[in-house]
Amino acid sequence: MGAGEIDEYTKCTIIDMSKKVLDHIARKYKAVREGVRAVMGGKILDYEAKAIRNEGKNEGYREGREEGEDFCN
Repeated sequence: MGAGEIDEYTKCTIIDMSKKVLDHIARKYKAVREGVRAVMGGKILDYEAKAIRNEGKNEGYREGREEGEDFCN
């Protein structure tokens, strides 16, 4: 991981904590909560975290297949 980058766990933790703060601050303003969530997490950070997770899953799957093929040969 390079300078200025954070891992998926840290990113998800920041999103969760931010959502809790937002819920508390804007508890009377549903439209504000939904708008901020859309920008803060739903469309930007969550998508990136999911992409990272899915990339890791796919890589693990490929490595497992390769190991399985090596074992069978």
